[in-house]
Amino acid sequence: MPKLSLTNLALPCGRPILYRKKAPLDKHFFLTYAPRLSIKKTCSMIKFVYCVRRHPSLTPEAFRKYWVERHGPYVASFATALKARRYVQSHTVGDELNSIVRQLRGTTEPYDGITEIWWDSIEDLIAANSTPEGQKANQLLAQDEARFVDLSKSCVFFTEEHTVFDR
Repeated sequence: MPKLSLTNLALPCGRPILYRKKAPLDKHFFLTYAPRLSIKKTCSMIKFVYCVRRHPSLTPEAFRKYWVERHGPYVASFATALKARRYVQSHTVGDELNSIVRQLRGTTEPYDGITEIWWDSIEDLIAANSTPEGQKANQLLAQDEARFVDLSKSCVFFTEEHTVFDR
């Protein structure tokens, strides 16, 4: 796969991030280059979303058990190093209901769940990943995820929430 280069990036809120120098984009991009990003304007709270598919070697029950009982507490143990505000796991439920709604909408198979991690600001996210502790936490968490997540069929991205209604 050819390496890509970026000179400018945009935050999920559309505000530009200026990239100080050209660099290859690879799987280590965030840990390697995020500390070098400079930000013109900041977004409010930023959220990391991880759409998760279980590792094919695990049953749905074994996957959920590991995610809740092992990985969740492991993430929590790094909350300070990551400067994370909140961590939530959302587990897919109701196979029959999901099948019906998937057929009605013509969508693909659902993910096994979603993880969301919040930071108060992009600066907090970058600051955490600029420290040896934050970088080590991300490395260890990625290694643990490889034990129960099918990384090739999962996806990750950053978002900024826009509440439409809240009753």
